[in-house]
Amino acid sequence: MTQPAEGQEPPQGQQEPAELKKPWGDDKNFDPDKAWKLIEGLKADKEKLAARPVLDEESKQKLAKYDEIVKANQTDLEKAQGEASRWQTEAEKWRGSAVASTVRALAATDFADPDDAVRNVEPGKYIDAGGVIDEQAIKADLAALLAAKPHYRRATEAAGPRAPKPNPAQGGTTGNPNDPAQLFAASLQQAMTGQ
Repeated sequence: MTQPAEGQEPPQGQQEPAELKKPWGDDKNFDPDKAWKLIEGLKADKEKLAARPVLDEESKQKLAKYDEIVKANQTDLEKAQGEASRWQTEAEKWRGSAVASTVRALAATDFADPDDAVRNVEPGKYIDAGGVIDEQAIKADLAALLAAKPHYRRATEAAGPRAPKPNPAQGGTTGNPNDPAQLFAASLQQAMTGQ
């Protein structure tokens, strides 16, 4: 006897298999009390499972021992493959860091914050398999980024160094007010006049 496709009614004369029958009754014989009891039972089961620790201390120790056994049983090839994979991951991190440093250095002249440039470029496309970084491509993409997002551009400063602008309201001074000879003379003058 073949099973009907999901969502189809079984042919006439056939009944639904027992595993597909709903425990709270079918659409015609729905029992809300039975459905509510099932829901409450499921909630209680969920609470029991949530309260149970995932792994107790003994299970953690057994799992650690199992990991040690698996590691000891690895062949030399598997160990070498694992080590090569680890080194490949490290190499990718270092290559990404090298590209990010190059982008940061090239962006330092035009960007207010060179890290904005690093966040907006994809480092993987600027380095080839031999580890050579394509600085021309980085420069072109940085120029395009500045054109698209001009708020990243460093603010331009006025030409030349800033000249000091004295404030005439502060009044003028004669000589150097911090000259020790003048300070000594002023203190003698005050002592003689009794002020």
